[in-house]
Amino acid sequence: MSMASALWDWYAALGYDALNALLPYAALQEAVLTALAPAPGERLFIAGCGTGNLEARALGRVDGLEIDALDFSATMLARARAKCAGYPSARHHRGDLCQRLPFADAAFDAAVMCNVLYALPDRQAALAEISRLVRPGGRFTLCDRQPVSDPEQVTRAHFTMLRALPGRERLRGWGRTLGALPPLLAVAAINRRIQRRMESGAYYFYPIEEITSLLDTLGFTVTRVEPAYAEQCWLLQARRRAEER
Repeated sequence: MSMASALWDWYAALGYDALNALLPYAALQEAVLTALAPAPGERLFIAGCGTGNLEARALGRVDGLEIDALDFSATMLARARAKCAGYPSARHHRGDLCQRLPFADAAFDAAVMCNVLYALPDRQAALAEISRLVRPGGRFTLCDRQPVSDPEQVTRAHFTMLRALPGRERLRGWGRTLGALPPLLAVAAINRRIQRRMESGAYYFYPIEEITSLLDTLGFTVTRVEPAYAEQCWLLQARRRAEER
C-alpha cells in the first residue's frame, strides 16, 4: 500500500489544497455536497477523503452528522484530521477501499466517493464494499473523471468564472489565484502523471453507461447523472435498493 499511496502523499504535500483556489473545484465540492444531501443525525461514509475538504464543509453546515472518512494516504489523512479537529463526530481511518472495511453491514445512511474510483486497483471490489455498508434505502454519491477529458478546461472555466464575479469578489479571487499559483503548477504536473497512468491502463475512467450497469448489479438504482467540474467529471446519485438485502 505504501507504493500505491506515494503519488497521493506527494499530491497532498506539494499542493492538493491549492485546488480550493479554483472556482470549478469549489463548485464541484458544492455540487457533491448538494447531491449527497446530508441530514442532521445521519452517519456518512467518505470513501477516499483526501485532505478532508468535503467532510469539513458538511460538518460546518449540518448539525449532528457522524462521519467516518477513509484514505490510504497518510499525508492526506493528516491534513484531513487537522481540518476536522474541532468536530469529534468526524473519524478518519487509514485503509484500503478494495479490502473489507471495519464497519458493520448497512452501517451508513449515505456514502460518497469523489475522484477516487479511477485510481483503485480493484474498482468492483470497492463498489461492492460500498454496497455492503450503505443501508437499504440509503444513498450513494459518486463523482469520477470522464473517459474523454481536457484538464486545461478547468483552468479556462476558472478564469471565465473569475471574470464574471462582481468587483471586490473578483479582486479577492485574483489574489487567491496568484497566491496559489506555485502549488497549482505542481498539481498540474501530478494531473499529467494521472493522465499518463490512464493512457497506460493503470487507471480506468468509466464510461457512464458501464458504471451505471455495474451499480445496478450491486443493488443500486441510479437516480441522476450530470456533468461536473467544468464537464471533466460526471456526478452520479444512486439509492440502495431495499430488496437486495
